[in-house]
Amino acid sequence: MTATAEATGRSLRLPGGGRMGYAEFGDPAGHPVLLCHRYPGSRLQGAPLDQPARALGIRLISPDRPGMGLSTFRARRRILDYPEEIETLAVGLDLPRFGVLGVSGGTAYAAVLAHALPRVTALGLIAALPPLSLPDVLETLPATDRKLFAMARYFPWVAHRAATDLAKLVQTDSDGLRRFLQHDLPNVDADMLEQPDTWDLLLRDLREAFVTGAAGPAWETRLLARPWGFDLARIGVPIYLWHGEADKNVPIAAIRRFIDALPTCRATIVPDQGHYSILPARGADALAALGQHA
Repeated sequence: MTATAEATGRSLRLPGGGRMGYAEFGDPAGHPVLLCHRYPGSRLQGAPLDQPARALGIRLISPDRPGMGLSTFRARRRILDYPEEIETLAVGLDLPRFGVLGVSGGTAYAAVLAHALPRVTALGLIAALPPLSLPDVLETLPATDRKLFAMARYFPWVAHRAATDLAKLVQTDSDGLRRFLQHDLPNVDADMLEQPDTWDLLLRDLREAFVTGAAGPAWETRLLARPWGFDLARIGVPIYLWHGEADKNVPIAAIRRFIDALPTCRATIVPDQGHYSILPARGADALAALGQHA
């Protein structure tokens, strides 16, 4: 295993072939926390947490998932395959123990790491996307997402078409992309996307997600549309969750279903916060909670 510096991150060779890209933020000597980014997304999503991580003594490690950023696409991968990949990263970076923080579409990956890896000390979730196989969860999502996930379970071309269309917006029409993302958002989220620094980072992150094409995000759509493949009740580490009550991407009704399915979940529902605004509002709280389990 060799790590090499590449562009705005590094990459690690995986035993089965291919590479995993990652970036680090915060305190290099701090307690390690692994960030599972939104979907689609990349390692760049750790950047807004750099200063809070430094202040809290957290070493934040943000990997690219397969087919996004610097990470090689893996055909037919499963969510259940992710712990093996992260085990390679943990050995390569000498991480005997670490916390895990999942954001939005990274929820499934954070949860499977907490379920499968003894190295994981605690699980944090922000703006979580629950398993769509939980009763009544899919029905709570916005109509466009509900239709996409329902069809992607059975028709691969639907997921690929949606990812290809989004990639085109990301690469060629940033104004159209912003209008697309802001559609039907609560004011707190829509206003955030008008902030130049926030928008520039989000745009760079999405471009990085599609830097090698639409295959990675398309496959991830199919994975998130299906059952995750493990029992949430068997997660044996402390779980912390923060969710905005104004979130329209993942409405609060879906999160309450999720909370009921999680053992020992300490949930904080935050009034007047949405899907995008909750991370900057409560990211430091999540890092502080995970840091308690060093």
